[in-house]
Amino acid sequence: MSSDPRFSCNFLDFKTERNPKPGMYEEYFLNYDTSKWKAGSGGGAFKFFDGKGMEYSLTISEDSRYGIMLAYEKWDDQNNKSIGSWYSVGNESELAQMFENEDELLTPIGAYMNPEDAWLVVKNFLSDPTEISQKVKWIDVEDIPWPEE
Repeated sequence: MSSDPRFSCNFLDFKTERNPKPGMYEEYFLNYDTSKWKAGSGGGAFKFFDGKGMEYSLTISEDSRYGIMLAYEKWDDQNNKSIGSWYSVGNESELAQMFENEDELLTPIGAYMNPEDAWLVVKNFLSDPTEISQKVKWIDVEDIPWPEE
C-alpha cells in the first residue's frame, strides 16, 4: 500500500503542521528561552511518512537544566517494528549518568546538547527526514549504559 509522502509535526502548542517550514521553529532554538518551552508542551514530535511504509521521527525534549535532547527513529509500518533508534550525544562522558527529566523519564544527561546544535539537526530533518543528521553525534539506544532494573 503506497501513499503520498507527508509530514506530521507537533511542536510545543502549535497546531499540527503538515508542511513545516524551518523558520517556524528556528527562534525557539537560536533564541533559546526555557520559559517559552515551558509555556508550551516542552518539546516536539516530528514525523515523516515516506509513502512506502517507512516512518521517520525526530523527538525533541527540553530540560531547563541540561538543554535539548533529540531522538531519531526509523520505523517499519508494514512490519510494525523499529529499524533503529538513536539519541543525540551532547557529552559522551555523561551518557551513563541518568536523571529523571521534566517529563519524568529516565534519561542520560549526556544526550542533552545546546539548542544551537539541536537546531542544526531539526533543520536537517525538515529537509531530509530519511537520513539521520550528521551535524551531531548519535548513540544507538541499545548502546546506552542503562541502569539494571
